[in-house]
Amino acid sequence: MALNTKQFGELHPEVAENLNSLGLIEKHRGEYDLAIEHIKRAIDIIEQVFDPEHNKIAAFANNLADVYSIMAKYSAATELYKRYVIR
Repeated sequence: MALNTKQFGELHPEVAENLNSLGLIEKHRGEYDLAIEHIKRAIDIIEQVFDPEHNKIAAFANNLADVYSIMAKYSAATELYKRYVIR
C-alpha cells in the first residue's frame, strides 16, 4: 500500500483497488472493522476520481454491503445497495 500511495498519490484508482482488495482479505479473516475502513476509503477515492455513475463505486459498495450483512447490520447494507448498486 505504501509503495502504491507513494508512486501514484493518495487519490489514484490503483490505490483504491488495493484498499478494496485489502478490505476483502480482512473480511475473509473476520476483521470486519478494518474491512469497512479500507473499503470506505476505496469508495471515497473512486468517488473523487470518477463520476458518480462509475461501475467501480457500485462494485466497492457491494463489497462493503457484504461486510455489513455478515455483521448483521442489515440497514447499513440496504442503504448501500439503494444508494449505489440498485439504481
